[in-house]
Amino acid sequence: MIIIHNKGFIFSIDALIAFTIMLFSLLVFVIILSNSTTQLVKSTENFYLEEKTIFVADSFVKNFDTENSLLGACVFDLEKKRIKSNELTRTNFANMHKLQIDDFFVKQVIIKTHLKEERIFFDARNEKECVTVKRFVILDGEKAIVLLEGCLNE
Repeated sequence: MIIIHNKGFIFSIDALIAFTIMLFSLLVFVIILSNSTTQLVKSTENFYLEEKTIFVADSFVKNFDTENSLLGACVFDLEKKRIKSNELTRTNFANMHKLQIDDFFVKQVIIKTHLKEERIFFDARNEKECVTVKRFVILDGEKAIVLLEGCLNE
């Protein structure tokens, strides 16, 4: 004959509830950890893209490059023998070429003035993700905004 005591039955239900709560807590912890890891990986990829885009945009508005003006389109002052950073001229946009660094490339460069918006460079490749950086400049004597869009290859 089997005798079931109330005390043992209540204890086993309490243990079952505690075990279920612990498993549920562990599941929630694993899900939160998984989401954090996914966000960290995405954040790292975004940092790479943002870093390259900012570097190219800074180079565009603060350097002078005769071979590829996408890396520098500033005015070169011959008298002072120096570059006037953040001062651009349209004549320096003539020799823009595609720029690729590993899986990063420059998709487009747009210049906005108070009168119009013009695209001065465009690369028609397919992109996975893009970031746009704004820089304030003086373009041929008037204030303008340069929008440089950097992307990752598909």
